[in-house]
Amino acid sequence: NPDPSIAPILGTLAINGIPAGSTLTLSNFVQGTYVPNAPGLAITNCAGKVVIENYVLNTLGIPGYVLSIANCNDVVVRGCSIGLAGSPMTITNSNVLFTTTAISYPGPFPFGGGYTQTTEAIRAINSTLTFVGCDVRGVEQTPTLPPREAFVLTDSSVILAAANYVAGGRVTSGGPPYSYTYAWTMPSGIPNNTSTVVRDARTTLRTLNPLQPSPIVANTNATYHSWVTAGEPYGVTVAGPQNGFALLMFGDLTPTPTPTPLGSLALDPLNVQFVDVVPITASTARYSWVFNCPTSAPNGVPFAFQSLTLAPDGSLGLTLPSPLTVAWQHGRTP
Repeated sequence: NPDPSIAPILGTLAINGIPAGSTLTLSNFVQGTYVPNAPGLAITNCAGKVVIENYVLNTLGIPGYVLSIANCNDVVVRGCSIGLAGSPMTITNSNVLFTTTAISYPGPFPFGGGYTQTTEAIRAINSTLTFVGCDVRGVEQTPTLPPREAFVLTDSSVILAAANYVAGGRVTSGGPPYSYTYAWTMPSGIPNNTSTVVRDARTTLRTLNPLQPSPIVANTNATYHSWVTAGEPYGVTVAGPQNGFALLMFGDLTPTPTPTPLGSLALDPLNVQFVDVVPITASTARYSWVFNCPTSAPNGVPFAFQSLTLAPDGSLGLTLPSPLTVAWQHGRTP
């Protein structure tokens, strides 16, 4: 590849047994169901941190892939684009942070004959899922198949922090203006399902109502950023308290977050850099920067942005973090 910013991988990529106190980072790879060997990603039994960044799954409407996370303490899915085609992303007994990631049924390939089956986008069982700046959509109605949910939840918690777009599948019969099916449901026949959904008011929701479980509206402040490539500009945004302030911080992503009275610190406290202090306006409840990534920045090293916020009532808090690695400079040959 003359421009080594992304590499294709054939077959299923299996990650297993990352020990506590360790971090595995995997960046810049693409898979597709249009090649032999079932593609996909299977992450299992990891006590340590796993960071998956800039992963692209191109199914083109063709099934036969694996997407699963099971028995993992701390998985980050950042800057990924996952196209589904007949089976959901399944998350079991795990904690997963999704940032600036898109998960949807993008539509079958023109000569693929249409979907043979559809499902919810994400199936969560006994897990905690947090979303920041993501786009998660259920599949829209087809001539032969109904629209489906973005999530199906069993004993799971979903936190929809700032700047997400979450939608049930569009109901296309009758044409525009379109309506939507439920953004999430709980499977029938499971007694005492303890699932919860917390929704930040800055998350856009397209859904049929009433939802089960009914969302709890509570703002969850977050820091998120665009793709970072050596030698190129990128953006960072903090969604914070209205009429408050934010201190943007940068540093190494620690394998084990440090608990504090203000929340979990995802940065290594020994090398935190204080970048800027800014006001958060009432109109947007956000502040954005544009930085330029130096060409000397190391590739494949897990960093993170995180912000300390000050609300008008004097309360302090740490936002959700935004992990990253730096992509190779365009045109560079390793």
